[in-house]
Amino acid sequence: MSAKLPLKKSQILSMDVRPAKKRSTQSNKTTSKSTVVTSKAPIKLKKSAKTKSSPKHTLLKRLINHPLRSHPFALPVMTFVLLSFIAMTSFVVSNGKTVGASDTKLVNLSIDGKQQVIPTRAQTVQDFLERLNISVEEKDIVEPALDTEILDSNFSVTFHNARAVTIVDGDNEITTVTAAPAPRDAAQAAGVMVYPEDKVEARGAVIETEDVLRGDLVAETIVIDRATPAIINLYGSNIPVRTHVATVGDALKEKNIQTLPDDVITPSVDTPLTPQTQIFVTRFGRQIDAREETIAAPVETINDPNLTVGTTQIRQAGNAGRKVVTYEVELQNGIEIARKPIQEIIAVEAVKQIVVKGTKQPTIIVAGDHAALMSAAGIPESQHGSASFIISRESGWRLNARNAGGCLGLGQACPGTKLTNACPNYANDADCQLRFFNGYAVGRYGSWNAAYNFWQVNHWW
Repeated sequence: MSAKLPLKKSQILSMDVRPAKKRSTQSNKTTSKSTVVTSKAPIKLKKSAKTKSSPKHTLLKRLINHPLRSHPFALPVMTFVLLSFIAMTSFVVSNGKTVGASDTKLVNLSIDGKQQVIPTRAQTVQDFLERLNISVEEKDIVEPALDTEILDSNFSVTFHNARAVTIVDGDNEITTVTAAPAPRDAAQAAGVMVYPEDKVEARGAVIETEDVLRGDLVAETIVIDRATPAIINLYGSNIPVRTHVATVGDALKEKNIQTLPDDVITPSVDTPLTPQTQIFVTRFGRQIDAREETIAAPVETINDPNLTVGTTQIRQAGNAGRKVVTYEVELQNGIEIARKPIQEIIAVEAVKQIVVKGTKQPTIIVAGDHAALMSAAGIPESQHGSASFIISRESGWRLNARNAGGCLGLGQACPGTKLTNACPNYANDADCQLRFFNGYAVGRYGSWNAAYNFWQVNHWW
């Protein structure tokens, strides 16, 4: 027998101690346990690499957790940017070739003065508002009319909510419901006569709503501060005035009425001004002639892209004004030989007339037998179905169809200058357009049928 030598501490630490496997025999089912000590090199474990999030996932998390995500304009703006990116990508991928027109249009929406740009596939103004869950009540104002078609981008819709308004006119109060945006217009819509010199302001309580699209103001108080009416008799001519000044002298200064030291003013200039006060200005020793003359109403023309070319509407009717011109007359033997204007006083201001002029090109739809037109343009009859399908989806057979990206014509050529160069009279020349797009279909896809198959997969061509 050999003697067992004691183990060193370093040897003990380098050993791997494991329990022995259980053994069984057929003759003896008793299991014995023993401990086996073996020397084994320590096992080195590989460090696991840290899992890194992909840049795409990191960007997505940042976008989701961005503090601007709750901003009311965040969704429309992000949608607009996304649509613009898709349109640009499609144009680049197609090497500048014709790309199908998207049925999404950008609409400029103004709700109670708040401006938004909203992409939509709505066909009419009513459909557009319904998609935004905006209900139109009886006294709401919508421009243009609800049945107006949204054919192109850069379309504008103006919406004014009807609201409860209390009009305070001195001791009188009137409560009404109106959608007129300006306080003065709201008072006039309620049947209250308001003069240009009267001050009309929105004051008092305002009730707020959480519905951002429907606006913040649903009720308000409008106060009318009436101007004091008076009459100035200037050298025999009456000039009706309305003013907020306090005295007779202030009223003459406000109207820029120049008097000479010899002129007599009745009542005196420091007399307090009261309603219906009559002020007389008299001049002695000279021949004075004061005449009323008409002031022509100015006209302002506004271009409206929502109205068809050739259409005009009067948004605000104009009214001529009146002025009193004072002349100093020189007489010889009782006969007038000269007169010199001394001053002009505006008695009634002229009201500007606002005329709206349409700038939108009319929709020109190809009429007649489409099959005959396609055959005349060289499109085989076996491909009429595919050609008609693509043209119907791209433009609805509208010769002057134009999308937000500037694509133009029956098949939406991008850029539109490709079509205008080939067909200068494109808006009235269906044959030229069909020949142009037939050349494109055959040149790029080999046939209209092949172009149809591509369109079905990509929804553009």
